[in-house]
Amino acid sequence: MFKNTELTGGLLLLAFGLWVGIIAVGYPLGSFADMGPGIFPLMVAAAITLCAVPIVVSALKPSGETAEPIPFHTLLVVVGALATFAVFVVFLGLVPAVLALVVVVSYPDQPRNWVHIALIAAGLAALAYAIFILGLNMNIAAFKWGL
Repeated sequence: MFKNTELTGGLLLLAFGLWVGIIAVGYPLGSFADMGPGIFPLMVAAAITLCAVPIVVSALKPSGETAEPIPFHTLLVVVGALATFAVFVVFLGLVPAVLALVVVVSYPDQPRNWVHIALIAAGLAALAYAIFILGLNMNIAAFKWGL
């Protein structure tokens, strides 16, 4: 039987890489001496596609184990966490958005260790603050209340 989750993940990764590559070709590529805006997305798409091929090939090899169902609830949690981050970063700022992101993503983890989750959330929030606000000097509020 094929490895269902690996095959699905590999095919999604392959499709995403090809999609980004097709879009990137629409931008001027330039040359390596004078790179255009399409060269970086094209290189990233090539890297994603090249990483996806071995995943698909290894998933197509038969194995003795039965296929496990695709955990769609985990996918929904990740999409929900990204949506939560997008809303929180606009209305509450970067630090609360990162904290909420970690808490939502940790939902499928069983059993939940709240101390571990709090330490990861605090560390990632501090790292995001240091990188994006202090290091890159991005125009984003660390804490914000309302619009």
